[in-house]
Amino acid sequence: MQRFTVFLSYTSREDEVKTVQPLVDAYCNDLLVWARTRGVEIFYDHFSLPPKQRSDTELKATLAAHIRASQFFTAFLSPSYVESRWCCFEWREAAFEVKPTHPIYWKVDVYQDPLNYDNPVEGRAVQADIKTRRLTDVTYVGTQKRGYDQAASECVNETKRRLRQRYSHLFPW
Repeated sequence: MQRFTVFLSYTSREDEVKTVQPLVDAYCNDLLVWARTRGVEIFYDHFSLPPKQRSDTELKATLAAHIRASQFFTAFLSPSYVESRWCCFEWREAAFEVKPTHPIYWKVDVYQDPLNYDNPVEGRAVQADIKTRRLTDVTYVGTQKRGYDQAASECVNETKRRLRQRYSHLFPW
């Protein structure tokens, strides 16, 4: 069976990770159930990268190699996403590689001007690129009683729809 990989990008900044992690985990678990029987792998740093200290150079090379090896890119977007140099690196690398992308807008407001850019020029470039994309909006997670599981399910269904639309010629999904 052909190897097919979805790369998952999200911020792990301390103030964001507690909020986004349950959504990312639920999304990843739901997608994995579907993916296992279809030859789809998920690159998710929590279980795809062995825990160890890496230099910036080593991490950049590792992430770039995994993005190049993937066929699809999913990003959980938030203001801290565009502030993060690593998230911006992943987004720009996927854009450079012309990866089909599924941006998931989970926290208001990704379009605001963040205060803590690691790299303001790159962060604003990523914001501009994001504005051109069709997003899956699950910002209600933070404001309504609907839970992470429902939001994750919506995101997984949209990811599957996009994968089927783009890759139906390769796989009988």
